[in-house]
Amino acid sequence: MVQLKYIWIRLSFVFLSFSFSLLFSSTFSHTFLTTEEQQWIVEHPTINACVEGDWAPFSYVSSKGEVVGLSKDYSDKVVENVNLKIKYHVYNKWEKILDDTKMGKCDLLNGLYYTPEREKFIHYTIPYLHMKEYFFVKSDAPAIESMEDLKHKKVALVKGYAITEWVKTFYPSITILEKETISECLYSVSTGESDAFIGDTPSARYNMEKNFISGIVITGINKDRTLRELRMGVKKSYPMLEKILSKSIRNLSENEQKEIREKWMSQLQPKTNWLLIGLIFSAILLITFIFMIFNWRLRKLVKIKTEALEKFNHELESKVKARTEELHHLNGKLQLAANTDPMTGIYNRRYFFDVSAQILEVSKRDNMPMSIAMLDIDKFKIINDTYGHDVGDIVIQKSVELIRVHLKEDDILIRFGGEEFLVVMLDTSIKDALNLCEKIRQSIEKSYPINEERQVTISIGISHYSNGDTEIDQIVKRADNALYEAKRTGRNKIKIEEA
Repeated sequence: MVQLKYIWIRLSFVFLSFSFSLLFSSTFSHTFLTTEEQQWIVEHPTINACVEGDWAPFSYVSSKGEVVGLSKDYSDKVVENVNLKIKYHVYNKWEKILDDTKMGKCDLLNGLYYTPEREKFIHYTIPYLHMKEYFFVKSDAPAIESMEDLKHKKVALVKGYAITEWVKTFYPSITILEKETISECLYSVSTGESDAFIGDTPSARYNMEKNFISGIVITGINKDRTLRELRMGVKKSYPMLEKILSKSIRNLSENEQKEIREKWMSQLQPKTNWLLIGLIFSAILLITFIFMIFNWRLRKLVKIKTEALEKFNHELESKVKARTEELHHLNGKLQLAANTDPMTGIYNRRYFFDVSAQILEVSKRDNMPMSIAMLDIDKFKIINDTYGHDVGDIVIQKSVELIRVHLKEDDILIRFGGEEFLVVMLDTSIKDALNLCEKIRQSIEKSYPINEERQVTISIGISHYSNGDTEIDQIVKRADNALYEAKRTGRNKIKIEEA
């Protein structure tokens, strides 16, 4: 009897140990954390993240009032993988975030770049994204190819950003115009207040398109500064949190990271706001009409009034001048609409020919490979004749969506004709261009945008930049010849024409 009782106690102990082990493993299912790190999470289940409300597409507030962006998706995934919860606090100014972090109010900054000054009050995680910096200038301004070209010039930069502190430290001869947001910096360049802006293409493109800022081009890569590494920052009193997050970042799968990058990097162009454009155009017509009426009355009054009325004439001319300046500003915003295809939201043929010389110059100067692909939807006229133009429009829009999914950050997609598209692939060899185009071809072949019986396919011609090319039209012509050959030999295929 005593022996049976002893066996029963042993079995109960084993059962309780096994149950506790299951409970503990369900709470901390990620074996890459130490016991000490797991205990820290139990004691700190929720962390406060301070984010910038106007740093699109990395972190910003949507029209629904929600925090969204690439950095937000990364931080959500990283904390979720270690069973932490996160609470977001939105700030209007980056400097205020840094001040509150110094005071210990912010547990986490989900996106920032390293500087030695910040290391005094911030622990940095390992990087989760690498970004290039570019020079942005007015389209009619001299090209900026290096930081040396900016000496004794004015550069617009965001107050408190890492690049701003770097320029202050290493290039004191540059005059910095500190602004609160990226869009303010871009406006400063477009109006001629400053000579250049230094930043990444995703946030710059997003702000230019969202705020209708036109007349700005990229003239080169900032090679004087190493690749920027986007990291997360943790307040100084939470070193254990930095270790946990760095481990979680390191354990993110490539598919998880690719999904986040493609979500935000391939959809940088917001939909064209035609209502806003209509309102702007109506305002221009109204102001023009008012201007004409005032001018007519002015001429009449000059004929019949005395010297006292001539003084009034002078005051009226001042008002007309102010309205003319306003018209000039509104026309600048409309220029972006002229460069964009209204159906698909991508750039149009006019935009390509406006920037083609600059694209070729960048490839020559940086000795960078460049490939161009011409894409044409097969038998598109039959689709229109059979199903109608509404269905034809859907096929074009769906094709654009599938093409953009596979493009890199710096690739440029243009609607070249009705069902014909052009893709400019910077820093891309002919082999890589072929691989990318094959993915596009397969995606469209499998899409069936009309119905389950009607298959839509696309033919593609590719060529690449050669040292003998003096104009980008030469590359486009070779790609067009290759496209013709793909069509002639059966469609739904890819052909290449070398220089």
